[in-house]
Parts: sequence; structure tokens; C-alpha cells
Amino acid sequence: MTELKVMGTKSERPIGMIGEISAQTLERYIQRVKNIFDGIEDVVFGSEQVSRVAVVGTMSAELIQMAADRQAELYITGQLRRSAESAVQATGISVIEIGHHRSEKWGLRALAQILRQQWSALEVILPDSMS
Repeated sequence: MTELKVMGTKSERPIGMIGEISAQTLERYIQRVKNIFDGIEDVVFGSEQVSRVAVVGTMSAELIQMAADRQAELYITGQLRRSAESAVQATGISVIEIGHHRSEKWGLRALAQILRQQWSALEVILPDSMS
């Protein structure tokens, strides 16, 4: 993703980002996300083409509307929220639900990799289910 901008805040802390990707079909991008996260939970289909994506750690009607107002065609989050369903339908935005556990597992693996790169002598131990 390029041209990254903060997408939503909580207690003045960013909770997501929005940015540009090379234009592609939603189906192709779903496959990329599946490969990155080793699967997904669900998809709500909206726009068939994707070039602007919001990746946000939570989902609300307000955040869905904000993403749509900022021309995102796709919203990626850990868990779909019923309270945001009407906003998803009203905006026509596509949503990929990674899955709460799956997204946290990916984040911990990414953090472990950063720690190993930064401090090569540091031993980072992940449970077998995380490796």
C-alpha cells in the first residue's frame, strides 16, 4: 500500500490506515489476503474493483462511512460487526473479515520478526500454534 493515512483513532491513537494499491479485481485481492493471513473468515462483496483499501482494527458504522467517504472500495478488519451491516449495505463497500484470532496471530509473528531483525541475539519464542 502507498500514500498511507491514519484511518480512525481511539483515545488519540490510530486504529487503522487507508491507502492505495494497484488496481485489481476484488477476487484477486481476496486471494492475496488469504495468502498473507493463511485464510479469511468471510467476505461481503461490494465493488468488483479495488484500488483503495482501509485496514482497521475494529468495525463500526462510523468507520465504514469514513472509509467510503475517503473512496475506499475495501475495508479489511478482524471481525464483522452486526452494528455496521447497514453502513456496509448503504455504502456498497466490500469487507474482508480476517478473523480475530488469525489477525492477532499474524501480528505477533510480524512483531517477532521485527524483534529478531532489530536484536539478533534476542531469542523470540512463539508457541507451536503461532509459528
